[in-house]
Amino acid sequence: MKRKTFVILLATLLIAPLALYSWLFDIPNRAYINVIFNQNLMSTSLPCYEAKNPKFLDVNNRINLAVWNIYKQNRDDWQPFLSDLASDKQLVLLQEVALDDGFINWLADGSSFAAQANAFSVNGRVAGVLNLSQSQPKKVCAMRASEPWILLPKSALYSLFPLSNGQELALVNIHSINFSIGVEEYLGQIKELAQKLSQHSGPIIFAGDFNTWNDSRMRVLNDVMEDLELSEAIFEQDQRTRFINGFVLDHIFFRGLNMIDSKTIPTTASDHNPLVVSFDLPSE
Repeated sequence: MKRKTFVILLATLLIAPLALYSWLFDIPNRAYINVIFNQNLMSTSLPCYEAKNPKFLDVNNRINLAVWNIYKQNRDDWQPFLSDLASDKQLVLLQEVALDDGFINWLADGSSFAAQANAFSVNGRVAGVLNLSQSQPKKVCAMRASEPWILLPKSALYSLFPLSNGQELALVNIHSINFSIGVEEYLGQIKELAQKLSQHSGPIIFAGDFNTWNDSRMRVLNDVMEDLELSEAIFEQDQRTRFINGFVLDHIFFRGLNMIDSKTIPTTASDHNPLVVSFDLPSE
C-alpha cells in the first residue's frame, strides 16, 4: 500500500509540472508570421509573408534604425517611449514583444507595418521578435530555436527590403538562445541565420539581443560575423545593457552601408537600453 501511494505521489509530482507547462504555454508546430497593417491583425499560419510591389525602405538614401528589447511591455512608460523612438525610424527591431491588446492598440495609432514571429503564446499573448517598418518587406520569414533547458523557443525574423539604388537589404532581427551550457545550441541558431545571409550579395543588417553574456558566446558570434564580412556598430558613449560581468547583450552588425551616426538611449521603459543607428546607402 505504501509503495502504491509512493508511486502515485511520484507520478503526480512528475506530471503536474508538465500539465502546468502545457496550460501556460502554447507552442505551435512551427514559427509563423503575424502581420499588423492598417489596424488589422492577420495571423498567416505560414512561416513567410510576401508583399506585392513594396515601396523602397530608405528615404533619401537614409535608413534610420532602432533595436530594443521591450521586456514584454512590463514597464508602465513603454508606450510613450516607443512612440518617440519609432517616430523617425524606417526600421524598429523589437525583442520580447508580447502581442496583447495594449500593443495592438498602440500600433493602431501609427502607420507602421508590423511583422512578428509567432514563436509561442503565454496565456493567449503571442511572444516573439517583431519588426516595425515604414514600408512593407518584399519578404519576411519567421525562424525559431528552442531553449535547451526550458524548451521555449527563441525567435528571429529574416526580411528582404527593396532599396532605391536597386539593391535589396537583407535584415535579421534575433533574440538569441539564453540558457545553455556551452555554445552548441547558441551557435546553431546563429549559423542557421548566417547561412541565409551568406546567399545574399547586397547590404545586410544583423541585429538584436544576442545574449552575449560571456566570452565564449562573444567569440563564436564574432567568428560568424567575420565570415559574413559584417562590421559591428560602435557607440562612442556606450550605454548598452550589460550582464553582471560587464558583457553587452545587444549588437548591430552590418555590411554594404555607410554608418552615419550611432547612439544608445538610457530608459526606464525596459531592462534594456535601445540602440539607434543611421545608415546611408553607398554612392555609386
